[in-house]
Amino acid sequence: MLKRQYKVIVIAVALGLAVVVVISIFDYYFFYEPKTFLDLLLFDIPPREVYNRSIFMAFSVILGILAFHYFTRMTESEGRYRQLFDNVNDAIFVVSPEGEGRGKFIEANAVAYKNLGYGKEELLRLTPADLAAPGTNEQYALDQKSADNAPLLFETVIQDKNGLKIPVEVHSHYFQLSGRPTILSIVRDITVRKQSELKLLESEQRLRKLAAQLLNIQEIERSRISKELHDELGQAMMLLKFQVSAIHEKLTDPAIRKDSGEVLENINEAIENIRRLAKDLSPTVLENLGLSAAVRFLLEEFGKSSNIAVAADIDEVNDLLAPQVQRHIYRIFQEALTNIGRHAQARQVKAMIKGSEPCISVLIQDDGKGFEVDEVLADRPKARRFGLATIKERVQLIGGSLDLKSELGSGTKITFTVPVGRGEGDGTISHLAGG
Repeated sequence: MLKRQYKVIVIAVALGLAVVVVISIFDYYFFYEPKTFLDLLLFDIPPREVYNRSIFMAFSVILGILAFHYFTRMTESEGRYRQLFDNVNDAIFVVSPEGEGRGKFIEANAVAYKNLGYGKEELLRLTPADLAAPGTNEQYALDQKSADNAPLLFETVIQDKNGLKIPVEVHSHYFQLSGRPTILSIVRDITVRKQSELKLLESEQRLRKLAAQLLNIQEIERSRISKELHDELGQAMMLLKFQVSAIHEKLTDPAIRKDSGEVLENINEAIENIRRLAKDLSPTVLENLGLSAAVRFLLEEFGKSSNIAVAADIDEVNDLLAPQVQRHIYRIFQEALTNIGRHAQARQVKAMIKGSEPCISVLIQDDGKGFEVDEVLADRPKARRFGLATIKERVQLIGGSLDLKSELGSGTKITFTVPVGRGEGDGTISHLAGG
């Protein structure tokens, strides 16, 4: 079978011959009637007609050659387009978004047929709705376009001929094809990416669970050490104090009494430090009176020990949060105040806890020297960065949303929100702590 471009030349020559035959017929009936038709056609052609017919045949051949070159170039261009169209790694669909053929596939590439398991004729009889996986929102169909005809990028799920669901990323473009509104959808299979994202999410969940366990174990150890400090070391120091006091009372030498008095003062100071450490490790006020009272007491003690003015606005939120969540928030306050005392060089601290449905809001702000947030949160082994990372992790464990803002010379502002009414198991492995 002749190629299309060669058929053009044959048709052009045949058309020229047909016109010659028609002219011969006219000559036979109207101009040269005594002669026979075959004479006028082949054997006894009038001189003028020989010239005319030669010119016309030459014109037909030239026209055929020009058409041949035109169709050759068009065929080559179409071949290159088709090769590019079919060899793109992503599936491509051309869809009519409006008019009589609305929602119909106009064209698709080889990758689309291969990935979906359809033949060309089968696929072109379908609509984008036929490829949408059950339950997929209609606004994420392959013929979707924006209101202003701007390119769209979205994710959706389609299904192949056998009903297998395929997560895809769709890049949709609106354009005019031969004056006809058309949607070009480039569809990328993101199954591998979604599997990787799922594995990453599962890994993050395992790490978060591990972090929760570690923090819970940390609380257990803090409680144990606090109890030992209070019950054993504290009692031993009290006994030592009584013994030294008894000796002090029996002394008569003023110089020795002065020395023993200083020993008693050191013992009292050591006892107070032990009590403070025990309280910081396992705050009884938090367990007995709840978060609001514990934070107020913590802020008051911080103001006394650091000579930093503290402005507190603490709502009663004990009934809104589970005990384990309250413990996390208390530890966040401890960590933040420790950072402020060590690094901020602040003159004033503002703290706030506001409770209302559906979440409580927490603010810790200082007017200190500030820092570059991105640099400080970078993965570098510094104590302060570790402290901020711990705050971030605790907020995530209790389902909160953290916002950390700081600028050099402008202080630091930590805000986060926590959903109310969270269960005992949220953010912790409660049985580890005997909860």
